[in-house]
Amino acid sequence: MPLRAAAAAIAAFFLAIAPPSFAADKTPKPPAGLMETFPGCKWGEVKGAGLSIWSLACGPKAGDAHLLADDSLPGFVLESNGPDGKTRKTVIRAFTIAANSPITAALPAIRAASPGAQSVSCALVPFDDADSKKFARGAAVFTYEPTGAAKAAWDKAEKEGGDAPAPCGDLGIYFDRAPIFWIMRDDPSIVIAADMGSEIQIFDPATLRRVKPAR
Repeated sequence: MPLRAAAAAIAAFFLAIAPPSFAADKTPKPPAGLMETFPGCKWGEVKGAGLSIWSLACGPKAGDAHLLADDSLPGFVLESNGPDGKTRKTVIRAFTIAANSPITAALPAIRAASPGAQSVSCALVPFDDADSKKFARGAAVFTYEPTGAAKAAWDKAEKEGGDAPAPCGDLGIYFDRAPIFWIMRDDPSIVIAADMGSEIQIFDPATLRRVKPAR
């Protein structure tokens, strides 16, 4: 499945079955289909020093998958147990920009955090996908992609279905995924990168909120 189609399909899953219900003073409800996909998992808040998100925490039947805050990113990692032991993958990462700056202000930090074969050509490209915007609560959504000759080469590799390194690193597009970026509505000084992978995830980016660091 083409990478953008995969991203849209994941977003559509959440949109089609039941959008989450959220108010600042209430507990958000997970989409009904999420609980059906991951039976026996518990819905709850995962809070870091500056960010909060709601996710499922699963038991051994679902690989002990759960979300953990990682304030060194800052962001959240998905931890699970598989045949090869415990694994961790960054799924939410925050980048700081000057308040009310364009999202492109985060590019130097994104390039530094996501080195790739064509990083020098990579840019944040508007992703005009209504379903993905649900994750960003209506904010403009972008993907991190190669441009110019590097994009032409990548498009050719994708069409031919060959094996090639991710041109923009872990935060960029790849054959089966397209992490999405947006500026948080709660705090215009934070750019969020969310890697939804190519499968349904246990967390819901639409519940992502800014929280005050504990004193």
